[in-house]
Amino acid sequence: MFGKKPSKDGKPEKHYKYEFWNEVIAYQLGKYLGLDMLRYDVAVFDGEIGCISPKMTVTDEEQLIEIGRFMTAINSDFLPENYKTRTEYTFQLLTETLDYFSLSQYLPFFFRR
Repeated sequence: MFGKKPSKDGKPEKHYKYEFWNEVIAYQLGKYLGLDMLRYDVAVFDGEIGCISPKMTVTDEEQLIEIGRFMTAINSDFLPENYKTRTEYTFQLLTETLDYFSLSQYLPFFFRR
């Protein structure tokens, strides 16, 4: 089903039926403000509504990974999938994580997106 992530490794299935609106609205707002945004548009597939966007990676050798997975190296109490610890997803934790993995040169990319 569109907008649904099946259960895996003991984790329950998640439903993202309307979460795409965040991406569509962020794109429209960013575009309005003159920011360089990855385009997101409303789309319909097989009767289900969602969004569509261009590929985020440049080559097939690249892989898009959420930085939250790496933040646990700095804050072991932070669990990206746990809503209770999501409040610890801060700009300070982001910059510390980038520093820790010697990736600080990519911080400007966060601001551009």
